[in-house]
Amino acid sequence: MLTIKDIKQAEKNGITETALRSRIYHGWSKEKALTSPMRKTLDKYYEIAEKNGISKQLVRTRIYQHGWPLEKAITRPKQKTKIYSEEHEKAVKNGLNITYQNFVNRIKKGWTIEEASTTPRGLTPENKDRVLEYRKYKNIALSNGISANTYSARIRSYGWDPERAATEPINEQYKEK
Repeated sequence: MLTIKDIKQAEKNGITETALRSRIYHGWSKEKALTSPMRKTLDKYYEIAEKNGISKQLVRTRIYQHGWPLEKAITRPKQKTKIYSEEHEKAVKNGLNITYQNFVNRIKKGWTIEEASTTPRGLTPENKDRVLEYRKYKNIALSNGISANTYSARIRSYGWDPERAATEPINEQYKEK
């Protein structure tokens, strides 16, 4: 219940009686309702925030959604959200087809920035060389008339090295007619 004393205190703080009653109705504590500045009184603080690189919207979000004190809301620097954005952009320009989030996830897993920037999708630093060699010889196999299935079977089932699997001609008795 609001008293006349509460209403007078609110007015001293630049808060109208209507605003005070609305705040209480919407579940604000009496203390917060009596002391939180009205939005229109924030104009002078927005200028300070702007000088600190903080937008009006961020100030409002910090105060009204997160309950930050005004001083903290207008002075605390924004967090840098994309700390690897330059590295990611460079990797994309160099032909790496990867999202920013996947790039960051690689670094969180312990990859170096170099590995995260140069390793194609679907590979890891551990298997990169082996898979790239496999793909290189697979293309050679295809150009030699050896199917991808035959090439793969020669390596996996028969234990052939990729070069032999890609270059040794198919035995005539197994060729399709």
